[in-house]
This record gives sequence, structure tokens and C-alpha cells, in this order.
Amino acid sequence: MSDADSPTTDLSFALPTETLPIALAITNGELIATPLTPNYSGNLQTTLITRDPTGLEDRATLHIVVTAQNDAPIITSIPDTVITSDSLYVYRLSGRDPDGDILSFVLLEGPYNMRFDHALGRAVWRAATTGVYTVRFAVSDGREESEQTFRLHVISTDGRMAFSGQTPAHVRRGRLYTYQPQLINTLENTPRFSLITAPPRMSIDPTSGLVSWLHNSGDPTNVAVTIRAKNSQQQALQSFQIHVVEGNEAPQILSTPTVEASVDSLYLYSVRASDADGDTLVYTIVSGPQDMRINPLNGLVVWVPTREDIGSREIVISAYDGQLNDTQRFELTVRTLSHPPQFAAIKGLALDANGSAILGSYL
Repeated sequence: MSDADSPTTDLSFALPTETLPIALAITNGELIATPLTPNYSGNLQTTLITRDPTGLEDRATLHIVVTAQNDAPIITSIPDTVITSDSLYVYRLSGRDPDGDILSFVLLEGPYNMRFDHALGRAVWRAATTGVYTVRFAVSDGREESEQTFRLHVISTDGRMAFSGQTPAHVRRGRLYTYQPQLINTLENTPRFSLITAPPRMSIDPTSGLVSWLHNSGDPTNVAVTIRAKNSQQQALQSFQIHVVEGNEAPQILSTPTVEASVDSLYLYSVRASDADGDTLVYTIVSGPQDMRINPLNGLVVWVPTREDIGSREIVISAYDGQLNDTQRFELTVRTLSHPPQFAAIKGLALDANGSAILGSYL
């Protein structure tokens, strides 16, 4: 682009504030598009505006094509993880692809002599020896893939009952502790669950085995627990320790903010934070421009500064877990565009070096 009465470096560019499924911003002379709507694809139209120092402006229509991005498929079938020795194990895989692509499955790891039929998507194995075996499958859509890994328990045919899986090792004071035991049971009789060793106020559901406990200030910080599953034929015991951790741990903001913005351009900053307790976080703007917005659930900050916002100002962002919060302070500087992109014609009244009016279009 050229302008007879102004250097191209003096031209400014702006975007309308219309709502689109993508965010548009002009940064360092480049037009940058960021998706806002998940899995969106299609054709969009918007307008770019250019102005010279005298206030004359021109508009250009932008046609934007958003192409679909391939998403990885997932395995949706759930395998049996406990079988008896000398039995035939059959596992038919199924999966889902968000883009509707054709899927293929492959066996990556498994016990000796496990066979996989690619045409049927089915694994077959004769379990000859007791033990625990790692099995790993992958599903692919031709571009992306994901895996499924599980442990296959082969037990003897004479009947067996045993606990398996990991127990939660700690709980924060004042938080409800829950644990659902996993029981391997090849016997016909359904067991009943009970607590052999437990701290005060701990309870267990006799049918499901769900353990619940709310720690208070009078309880020790380390407690021992023993669970029993028993039927008319056998019983199984599981013993473990629970460590009580004091208080709630505050969340921590981990992301680094973008500290520069341009007049009439969309400013975006995605705040990212973590919480050691796994609490849901709520994001707020403690201090900043009145028209700056933040999504309280995903932390996306959105703002379109104007010429009145040129300069620096302090921004304060908060991440809150329901009890404690973490704040992030930074200086955000708003500038005019010094090196705008060159994209459209400027039309209108201009003056030559002698001060005479010139009419026309200049490309």
C-alpha cells in the first residue's frame, strides 16, 4: 500500500468489535487469528479499517476460511481385567473419532501368544498361567492415535478373593476422605465389608465397601486402617495408612502475561493456574480497565483498547479455590501501531507538496 500524503508507517489499522468464533488481533504488523469456539470450521467475513493521520479511512473485507483440525480418536471399550486360568480371553475393541474418520487398532504389548485380529478388532488369548500381565492397545485415524493400557489378572480356578489397586494415602484436614476398594472375587458368594482397624467416625458401606471419613482437630495426623471382605468361604484383608495434611493449599498462577497491546486490536491473555488440592478455580480481574473481561472458568482475558487507553496501567488477576487465592500483577502497555500491515487501498482527498487537492485512489 502507498499513500500520496502520508508514509505507510503513519497509517493505523483497526478491527471491528463484532463477535466471531475466532479472535482477531494485529500484532507487530501481522494479523493473528485465535480459535474461540472448539472444533469450529467454516467461512467467515469481517472488515479491516485503515486510517491516515488526518482521519481519512478505508475499509477492506476479509474472507477467512477456518479449516477443521484433526482430533485424536479414543478407545471406548472397557476390557475385562480378571479371568481364570485355562479360560479363553476375548476382548473386542471399539473406539470413537470426533471427526468420523475410519479407525484401525493394533496390539502394542500383551502376554505371550495373545493374538489380535485386525479385521475384527478382536484380541484372543488362552490364559495358561496365573499372574498379572500388562496389555496395551492403540487406535489410529491415520494421523493421530491414542492408547489404552490395563493390567490383566489371571487367577486360579479353585476360587480366590483379594483386594487390588492403590489406596488414597493422604487427606487435607477438614476434607472428606473417600475410598472405593477394588476386590478380585471369583467366588459365587458376595462378600460383606467391614472395618477391623479404623479411626473414630470412619464408616464403610457393608455392601459396596465405600469408606468415608471426616478428620477433626482431635484425631492423629497418621491413622491405620484395615478393611475386611468376607463371605461364607473366604475373607480378604487390606491394610493401609492415611496421612492428614494441614490446611488448604493456595492455588498458583503459572502463566506469563502478554504485556503489550495495540489500539483498536484485540488483546488476549489465557491465565493458567494449578491447585494442589484439585479444587475448581474461579478467575477474576481485581484491577484493570473497566471494559476488560475474563472468563471465570477458563481464565481467558479479552480487551480492545482505544486511543484513550494509550500508556501503561497495572493489571491484577486472581485465581480463587473457594478458600485461598493467588494474584498476578503486571504492567500492560498500550501503544499505537507503528508498523501496520499493508493490505488495502486508501481513497479520498489528499494534498500534494504544493497544497493542491488531489482526488482519486492510490494503490
